[in-house]
Amino acid sequence: MTFEPFQSALDKAANAYGIAREFRAIKVCKTFESIIPTLFSENAIMSEEAQRILIKNSFKDNVLTISVPGSTWASELMMKKDTILALLAERLQNDPSKIKVKDLRTKIV
Repeated sequence: MTFEPFQSALDKAANAYGIAREFRAIKVCKTFESIIPTLFSENAIMSEEAQRILIKNSFKDNVLTISVPGSTWASELMMKKDTILALLAERLQNDPSKIKVKDLRTKIV
């Protein structure tokens, strides 16, 4: 008997129940949240604030949209766009569903 990785089983279940797109979106958004400390490691206060406010995200058509409270945060994320996309690609490269984040957008709320 061979064992299948748990992640593969979750992906298959998501496909079977018709929620694969939503499941991939959750993975991308949670992966983004996990890289926030890396993005702002040079400033502990900014890192803490970013972890608190950059949690409302969406992923659709391979585009990650991050809700931000103002243009300052939008600019900060756009300056780090290449780094964010590279970190997401690195962390998602072994994902069985082969998720690709092609672009990053911000939405001021």
